Amino acid sequence: MRSAEVLSGADPPKRRKHEVHRQDTEIDKIVTEVGSLNNNSSGTYSSYLGSATGTTLLQIFLNQVDVSTLHGLKSLDLNNGNLNAFHESSFANAVYATLPNHTIIDYLWISYIDEVHVLYPIIDISRVRKIISDLKNRSMASFGPGERYVLFMVFAIASYCSQNKKTYQQLKDDNLPREYFASAFKYLEATGSGSQEELIESLEMLTLWSLISNDSTGNLWKLTRHVVTLCIELGCHRYNPNWDIGESTTERRNRLWWCAFMFERQVAVQTGRVLSIRSQAIDAELPKFSDRDALTAE
Repeated sequence: MRSAEVLSGADPPKRRKHEVHRQDTEIDKIVTEVGSLNNNSSGTYSSYLGSATGTTLLQIFLNQVDVSTLHGLKSLDLNNGNLNAFHESSFANAVYATLPNHTIIDYLWISYIDEVHVLYPIIDISRVRKIISDLKNRSMASFGPGERYVLFMVFAIASYCSQNKKTYQQLKDDNLPREYFASAFKYLEATGSGSQEELIESLEMLTLWSLISNDSTGNLWKLTRHVVTLCIELGCHRYNPNWDIGESTTERRNRLWWCAFMFERQVAVQTGRVLSIRSQAIDAELPKFSDRDALTAE
């Protein structure tokens, strides 16, 4: 599926909204191949649960992926299995970015929206917009690790995409894209203690960075497989109007799912790897533009 189709905002085929109410044994059979469906006691919402979530899954993930090949972090060693020691020792020689001035921040933010978000709507625009607005009155130390991670990942991705543009070069940013990434990556583990959506968002941004910075295809396959698995466990690939999770959460999960879908398909074409899920098991609605995509609070 092309990126433009995913972000077109067009309604999905009408038949899918009706089919979700039918007992489609073929789809149910396919779904059981990729996740187990758990119904809570209220009976109003179902979710896909795996054997590891949150920080536990992130620890497993980081130890499986050879992060040392990621652009800008050549000295990482995940073999000790201790993430606390990993963060203290592996980043000893890393070069971190400093917070740029507001002119550069504004440029990178708009650049990210124009070149990245329109194709891969991973982040919650309203959330990042508030972080950037608060930077004028708050120190970086006052932000949580999850906020620091997403902010520096936005800077890393945007600066990488803009590094050959004359306008950006004239701003004379003292930080390199890999330095922004190093600053973001040290907060990655902490994102596992948040919601499942925040964890998926963090890993999708890591996947996007790996794609644009020409990370090894082996790592990309592992990254995309983990992201798709998390989305399936959360039920992001399904449409069910009876799930009482709210329009905002539904839209966020739809966006996370289709980004994961595009990432895995892209990597599968490059590597010849098999896919995590068949298209017949997917009936999530396509992303739509909403008020949360506004660049200003007004």
